[in-house]
Amino acid sequence: MNPAIDILNEYLSHFKTFEKSLNGGSPSIHTLRRAAIERLATLGFPTTKDEEWRFTNIAPME
Repeated sequence: MNPAIDILNEYLSHFKTFEKSLNGGSPSIHTLRRAAIERLATLGFPTTKDEEWRFTNIAPME
């Protein structure tokens, strides 16, 4: 399997565990956090082919 996909799945799994550990909190922050993780799940991690990330070393995220 693709290592980048494995890492993405690990992040998504950690988010689910983190989300379950929350005790209430601000609903607006929860909504923003949920939207962000859904965007990551849809788009995946950026690559050097993405214009905004073209000159950013993303190796530490792998």
